[in-house]
Amino acid sequence: MNYLKNGRILAAVTAIGLALTAPLAAETTLRIGTVLAPGDPMGQGLDKFAAEVKEATGGDVVVEVFHNSQLGDTTEMLDQARAGANVGTVTDVARLSSFVPSLAIMSAPFLFDTYDQADKFALSEEYLGWGDELAEKAGIVMLASNWYQGARHALTQKPISGPADLSGVRMRTIGAPV
Repeated sequence: MNYLKNGRILAAVTAIGLALTAPLAAETTLRIGTVLAPGDPMGQGLDKFAAEVKEATGGDVVVEVFHNSQLGDTTEMLDQARAGANVGTVTDVARLSSFVPSLAIMSAPFLFDTYDQADKFALSEEYLGWGDELAEKAGIVMLASNWYQGARHALTQKPISGPADLSGVRMRTIGAPV
């Protein structure tokens, strides 16, 4: 399966990876929190993932999805997972770069020309090594990674025809130095 082309399932796998820092029992409930609304494509993917896990395990593993920041914001949920709580979340690599600085590069724009290039790098020894480093340094297990969440748009009230037109314009960006 090409995970970068199916972000909904990948997002769920990422979240469950963080939840797996807690030991599993015979009948297990995993809690996944997200800041996203239930109607967001990744929110829908988490709900689908929960249904598929329940079916695949005959109900022995139940995934409870908490939308709309019910368990806190993403940073708070990461802190909860690191503290051993039965909480997982979907996050971006920019947040994880506070533990493994190399991960910040994955938030850079125009890093890959194609999904195939991104897929290849996500399976490289270098990138997988960053995941190992994250587990060692932060106690967070990253089972899957997808830094693509659709095309992004910059909207303004004035036309922009070149970089100079953005001078003085305030923009919201990711929380990473890159």
